[in-house]
Amino acid sequence: MAKKSNNLFFNNILLLTIAFILVVMFGFFVTNLNSKGSQNKYQIGQDLEAKKLTTLVDEAAELIKEKGTENAFSEFRKVDSKWRSGNTYIFVYDTKGVTLLLPPQANLEGTSRLKAHDTKGVYYVQEMINYLNSKNSGWLTYQYIKPGSDTESTKLTYFKKVTSGGKILIVGSGVYLD
Repeated sequence: MAKKSNNLFFNNILLLTIAFILVVMFGFFVTNLNSKGSQNKYQIGQDLEAKKLTTLVDEAAELIKEKGTENAFSEFRKVDSKWRSGNTYIFVYDTKGVTLLLPPQANLEGTSRLKAHDTKGVYYVQEMINYLNSKNSGWLTYQYIKPGSDTESTKLTYFKKVTSGGKILIVGSGVYLD
């Protein structure tokens, strides 16, 4: 009789242990499933923003080619336009890092930003120039002050090389991720 009750006791312990393991595994599965769903929604949002940015920058590059920098830049500076809306705007640098167009910070136009870096040490203009030495376009994430703010935010930027008036320019735009 004692042997039967010991077997019953161990069987119950075994069943409880298996049940506990299954509950824990189910919990991990549900948590992982939910986090993947969130990542997918976030990724879809980023993909849509990325598509908008590439289209905007590609069209800005074409406008620079067609109308030249002076005429294109006057279009890019217009507030609440296709080119400058909310926190999104077109910027242009030359290959020496000189800011040619930066609508929310026009006071920086004509200045070198080659040594400009964010709080994490990313020399973002230099990174764009270096990247475009071997490619025609690219993406960069760095910290930058969002218009209307005093603190840096994470910015995802698409940029590309364009030639105008015999000079190679870097035209780009970005979105703030936070």
